[in-house]
Amino acid sequence: MNNKSVDFDYDLLLLNLIDNTNDWKDEHGNFDRAAILGTLNGLFNGKAIYFSDELYLWNGYYYAPDGEKVLARILQNVSEELSSRMIQSVIESFKYTWIRSEQEISNIALPDYYIPVKNGLLNVNTLQLEEHNPKYFYTYIFNILYDSKAVPIYTIWFLLRRFKNNFKEFFKVWEIFAYMLFRDNRFQIIPIFLGDSKQGTFTSGEEGKSTT
Repeated sequence: MNNKSVDFDYDLLLLNLIDNTNDWKDEHGNFDRAAILGTLNGLFNGKAIYFSDELYLWNGYYYAPDGEKVLARILQNVSEELSSRMIQSVIESFKYTWIRSEQEISNIALPDYYIPVKNGLLNVNTLQLEEHNPKYFYTYIFNILYDSKAVPIYTIWFLLRRFKNNFKEFFKVWEIFAYMLFRDNRFQIIPIFLGDSKQGTFTSGEEGKSTT
C-alpha cells in the first residue's frame, strides 16, 4: 500500500505572491528580505514546520518534506531579479520562524486513532471521516479512499472459499488487513500460516508482543 504524494498548487501560490511583489522593494528599489519573508509567513501561516533539519509545508493533505526546494522554486518563478543569495537568506529566516522542538512535535502529532487517507482522517473510535487538519503533524496519507458503505464482496468471497467457510481463520486474515492500517506501533503481531497451499488446508497461529 503506497503512501500518497501530493504536489503543491504552484499556480495559486504564484498568483498570491505576484500580488505582493511590488511591496518587496524599498525606496531605493532593493529587495527587502523582511517584506518577502512577511509574504511567505502570510501564505503558510500555521502551516509550516521546521523540525530535525527538515522544512515541512502543508499541502492540503499532510505536511510534505522538501519545503526548502518548494520555496526556492516559487521565489525563482515569481521574480527573476531575486538573487540566489537573497532567496537562501529568506528561506533560512522562514525556517527558523517555524522551528519546533521534539516536545512540540509530540504534542501535535496525529493521534493514533486517526488513519490518514486520501479523502480525510478516519477516526477509528467513531468511524467518522474528518477533514485533513494542519493542526496535526503527519507526513503521509494512505493512497486509498474511505467509503463507509463499501462492501468488499469479492474479497470476502475469496477468503471464505479459500478457508472453506472456516470463519475463525477468515477473521484472522481480516485482522491482518486492519493491522496494515493500525498506527499504534506499541503492538507488534506476526501472523503465521502453515500448510500445503495446494490442498487449501492449514493451521494458523500468532506471535506477538506489546511494548510501552
